[in-house]
Amino acid sequence: MAVIAKQMTSGDESKYKTLVELADAHCHLYAFDGSATADAIAKGVATMISNGVDTKSNLKTLEISDGRHVFPALGIHPDYAENISDDEIEYNIRLIRENKNIVKSIGEIGLDFAHAHGVNSIEKQMALFETFIDLSNELNLPISVHSRNAMPQVLHILNEKGANAVHLHFFEGSADDAIEAARRGYMMSIPPLKSGSRISAIKAVPIGNLMAETDSPTANSTPSDVDKAVNIIADAKGIRYEDAARALTENTKRFFNISTAKFMRNAGP
Repeated sequence: MAVIAKQMTSGDESKYKTLVELADAHCHLYAFDGSATADAIAKGVATMISNGVDTKSNLKTLEISDGRHVFPALGIHPDYAENISDDEIEYNIRLIRENKNIVKSIGEIGLDFAHAHGVNSIEKQMALFETFIDLSNELNLPISVHSRNAMPQVLHILNEKGANAVHLHFFEGSADDAIEAARRGYMMSIPPLKSGSRISAIKAVPIGNLMAETDSPTANSTPSDVDKAVNIIADAKGIRYEDAARALTENTKRFFNISTAKFMRNAGP
């Protein structure tokens, strides 16, 4: 596991503070300027999966991805399903196909029944979700899935469509949902927001099925806050923070097929 060592000088002596490498499995870096990424890297967050949610953010996500610390996931969020045109859906599908060698995941996609406006809205969400699952199967890319008030339907569709590499982000399900997801080999990411149901879900599954995320800028967070999610998981599992961080980072890089080299950052005090 790579580490980041920050040189700290005191008098004539040099000391190195070693940080465990962290990974943010789901964030939205198009919503920030470059300082958020730089701050995260300085804090040890060496890998960030930045998700688009619509055409504009997908294009921005490609622009800011560097293939070293920031990696793109492109998709259409279910909130946009009701009003998006077929032409715009096709444009985004072409965009993903054309960039399939650098895109690490199709996302953010999924279902959001809390924001749906009736049956027609739900049906459009489900159709769009299925379209992008089909695309992920075609391109052999993972999917990053949003679920709000829709976990049973999400799990059903994923199973029916034969989705393979699945990431359930900002996990909202029960312990039983988590167990079923883990049985299928899905990954679940935990945000820096604690809840009783989320703690139960963390305890119910192996750490090999977990990742840490911020979903920033949700709850005024940035990728630098991913250590708070790591702490939640470490506490729930009863393990050291460092051990949790290493496992979660390895899980994230493996799931998204990322190989990042070790690097050292030297700075003044």
